[in-house]
Amino acid sequence: MRILMPVGVAAALAAAGVADASAQEDCENWNTSDFFRDATAESVVACLEAGADVNARTDSTFDSFSFSGIFGHYTPLHFATIYSSEDLVTVLLAAGAEVDARDLDGETPLHWAAGRNRNPAVIAELVEAGADLNARDSEGNTPLHASWSNTNPAVAHQLLELGADPTPVNDSGRVANPMDCSYWNTEVFARVATAHATAACLAAGADVNARDEDEYTPLLLATLHGGAGTGGGSGTEMTAVVTVLLEAGADVNARANVRNTALHHAAAGKRVETAWNRYDHVETPAAVAALLAAGADIHARDLNGNSPLHHAASAEGVETVAMLLEAGADIHARDTEGETPLLMAAERGFRKPEILEILGEAGADVNDRNERGETVLERTLRYPTDRLVEVVGRLLDLGADANEPGLVSPPLHHAARSDDDFELIAVLLDAGADVNGRSRAGRSPLHAAASIGGPGVIAALVAAGAEVNARDDRGRTPLHGAIEWKIPANAAALIEAGADVHALIEDGNTPLHMAAKWPRRFGSREDDQRPDTLMVISLVAAGADVNARNHRGETPLHVATRNRHQPVVDRLLALGADPLAADGLGRAPRPTVCNWTRRQFFQFASWESVLGCLQAGADVHAHGESGETPLHRLVSEAPQPSRLPWPSFGEPGDYPLRPGHRRVCRGRSGCERDGPRRQYSAALRGGKDLQLDRPCRAGTSGGGGGSERPRQPWWNAVAAGCGCAVAGQRLPCLTAGRGRGRHPCHGRRGPNRAAPRPADRQPGHRGQADRARGRCRCTG
Repeated sequence: MRILMPVGVAAALAAAGVADASAQEDCENWNTSDFFRDATAESVVACLEAGADVNARTDSTFDSFSFSGIFGHYTPLHFATIYSSEDLVTVLLAAGAEVDARDLDGETPLHWAAGRNRNPAVIAELVEAGADLNARDSEGNTPLHASWSNTNPAVAHQLLELGADPTPVNDSGRVANPMDCSYWNTEVFARVATAHATAACLAAGADVNARDEDEYTPLLLATLHGGAGTGGGSGTEMTAVVTVLLEAGADVNARANVRNTALHHAAAGKRVETAWNRYDHVETPAAVAALLAAGADIHARDLNGNSPLHHAASAEGVETVAMLLEAGADIHARDTEGETPLLMAAERGFRKPEILEILGEAGADVNDRNERGETVLERTLRYPTDRLVEVVGRLLDLGADANEPGLVSPPLHHAARSDDDFELIAVLLDAGADVNGRSRAGRSPLHAAASIGGPGVIAALVAAGAEVNARDDRGRTPLHGAIEWKIPANAAALIEAGADVHALIEDGNTPLHMAAKWPRRFGSREDDQRPDTLMVISLVAAGADVNARNHRGETPLHVATRNRHQPVVDRLLALGADPLAADGLGRAPRPTVCNWTRRQFFQFASWESVLGCLQAGADVHAHGESGETPLHRLVSEAPQPSRLPWPSFGEPGDYPLRPGHRRVCRGRSGCERDGPRRQYSAALRGGKDLQLDRPCRAGTSGGGGGSERPRQPWWNAVAAGCGCAVAGQRLPCLTAGRGRGRHPCHGRRGPNRAAPRPADRQPGHRGQADRARGRCRCTG
């Protein structure tokens, strides 16, 4: 149902040049900065027609746009004035927004616009609607005071032109006018001052070569902060101020504490915010010309050894660079890190290729390196732009070496990291780039494509003659890289191209060993949590030996078991992996094959497997490589509840404690002498009860109320009567305290953060076991 606006929103929209809004918008974030940051006039109208309050107030809560420590009581008009479009303000005012609404700091929307919005049209819109130009906030600041923080001096000038009083003094004794001579030689004055205001202060006795605490003079501040936003954004007003200061005797080569001169500032130009969080670069060549005419040192170096030409090239000031070169700037000058002006321009990716043409024609060496060994071509590829192919082609025409030796990442390696940049690869290959060239680490372009690029790039490089089984300095082939970075498509492309699935690396691991170790797919949240078997299947289908041994005698099944990748373990077994194959220490890969002293045995083995090992005659006194017996391993390695559902020994709710505890806590009021760990122990001790070091106390979980705080709080979770059934066997399904770890019923809980329990997961409910996942899942 459409809402009738007080003034008529349709007319306001027509005046603002926007279409009628009929689609229902998501208005849940109404009256927040998040909503108005991306809002359009149409979306605002839709929310108002859906019943949003045009004069709603926020609660006292944190907001990143507030100046003070008191937050809240903002209206939609406050938020709308932050951003550059006056359309939002027009719509809200037409709908009856209170133009002089106050927040808890006493600031009106005009205060907010003056301090944060670079668009003077918003100021005009508010004033036309009746906003008080001289409203005071809780500290006596007017909107003109607030404009001091605005990086666009045109906002302050707009306020003054519309009639803002320049004389009010706030509670700190500061006059509102930023061009008042009391602010001489400050950033506030330099940003807003006109040539007329500067001349007036000089006539009143201001020192043209005054210094602030950082050794900045009025000329240095004018060229650093001067109003590029006035005079059409071209720096015209700044040039006029510079001229006034120079004519008054300003020291043209004065240096601040960071050794920069006014010419450094002017050569760098201005970074101007054109819209909310969007910036553009504005050259100030007229100011540069005025400084050069006054005798500015064109070879002056700042604290980092940069000349004015370095600053101009880095900012890609085409006109300024040409002017400095014509005035005799050294094109081969290097800063303290060995950067030349051409290298500085390359860091921007030559967004303006004209800079490359100017510097190249002036004799810049396109094969120069900095102190880190980077070349112009390498850096250009590291910072790509939409015109990358054009720029790279021009660098190659100017003589850039596509096979420069000793680079961290040669040009073709950079190009190979893309998914489909075949044109760039073709340009480099046509220029003679070595398809099997090596980086400083011995990697080929195919290594780079396999680890980061895509299968299409792999095919293109192979077609160009890339060695599919090239080795880097660690002996790894591209196939190893594709597996390590978990990219099945790249691994498949390499296998199709003839990659050796039996290739060994320095520790004797084959690609299948690596696939068993790092089985998750790259770039997927779901797959990052769940082991994947696609590469395992591909490798075995291509002929990989499922029982291959590394230098430790381990098979891929050993690796998958050690890393607890159960889906990979299952897949390897299905593909023919030998569960009884022993490694170099005589240990079989499957924990249930009676590897008594192996760390994983009691993390994986079930009660039935322990009985099976005993009945098969396994030695309960066997010692591991560090001298541990099975009983030692039981005490230290019993499973966490997140990894295996417990067998049902004793009553539901029994829960094991950490090593050193004597009993198993049940509830918060007592302990039972039986439980899963005790049953394991009883079997190993021939049915005798196990007496450990000390008793437990109820409530000793990580965040609980007991006096003993175990080092592994999840051993001490408080039990509840939630049971599960697996294959007809009843299993305990326990709630957790505030300790670390994941409980089968209630998920993860961090320290001092008890997770809320859903209604269907309360203590006392029945549970079911998800047999595929091997853990409890409680239901109502």
